[in-house]
Amino acid sequence: MPERTDGISVDEARALLRSTDPVAVEALRDSAHEATRAHFGSRVLLFAPLYFSNLCINNCLYCGFRRDNRAFERTVLTPDEVTAEACALLRMGHRRVLLIASEDPSPRGLERELEAVRRVRAAAVDGARFAHVSAELAPAADAHFSDLARAGVDSYVLFQETYDRELYARVHPEGPKRDFDRRLGAPERALAAGIRHAGLGILLGLGDPVAETLALIAHARRIEAASGAPPRSVSLPRMEPAAGSDLSRHPYRPVSDDELLRLIAILRLALPHTGIVLSSRESAEFRDRALAWGVTEISAGSRTDPGGYTAAPGECALAQFELQDRRDFDSMVAALRGRGLDAHAGG
Repeated sequence: MPERTDGISVDEARALLRSTDPVAVEALRDSAHEATRAHFGSRVLLFAPLYFSNLCINNCLYCGFRRDNRAFERTVLTPDEVTAEACALLRMGHRRVLLIASEDPSPRGLERELEAVRRVRAAAVDGARFAHVSAELAPAADAHFSDLARAGVDSYVLFQETYDRELYARVHPEGPKRDFDRRLGAPERALAAGIRHAGLGILLGLGDPVAETLALIAHARRIEAASGAPPRSVSLPRMEPAAGSDLSRHPYRPVSDDELLRLIAILRLALPHTGIVLSSRESAEFRDRALAWGVTEISAGSRTDPGGYTAAPGECALAQFELQDRRDFDSMVAALRGRGLDAHAGG
């Protein structure tokens, strides 16, 4: 395949995704691998999510945090508990953190977000601090995005989930998240408000994976045109089982391992300067395999329940979804180094 410093077009991506010929798929993998090494070298970024609230006003059909799920008590971490979680991650070796909370648009909820960012930014263990703080939070007013930037958020992450408007309305029946356009425009507003980087994503298992991936590429191109830089990261997690969600156990459109690898490779060729994230939703075997297809960022030792990093063994609040790869930070570093890759925990 010809080398393109600016990435393949949406039309070229569409054409490549049509082919399932084994020789063509192997060439796709090789091209994606070469593009990854050209722009990222052997570096793979490590990070961990830090959930600080599962109190949610939305009723997303695929999510364990959805409002009508009465199976668990809700957990909202205090500022001191956020600090304790952050320090636990620093002790593991993490220097990159993704703050996550479900949507609480009340003044108290918005202040809780800011305080969580401040606590994570202030956290220190033996002189070690976080080099990069990302926040996966609900769309907010421009003033709140500015406040998040001043508090220390480096990257604002927001998944559109699905770019199919009809499907989006079906799986988001109630709550502010039902507003498709509000969500679609939030990353650009966050950048305009002073947050330096944006992360985009889709949830595989809802709509047609090819159409969703092409729409994700187009969205990334719009971000670049508006801000002058491509998104810092893109993610395409597959739906995993979540407590109290029938849809999460029976996705509308399941995506196979081979399909997902091809989608990752296409994203790498279309967005050569953008990191591709693969979370602990996936198995250890699959994540190791995907490193040759364009993945450049992976989580390690993850918990998706608020307070999970400081909880006693066996304790678990309401988790957003089930995890597959449970390797801790040190095991992940060793696995990456064993594949000749540079496990990078810094900025």
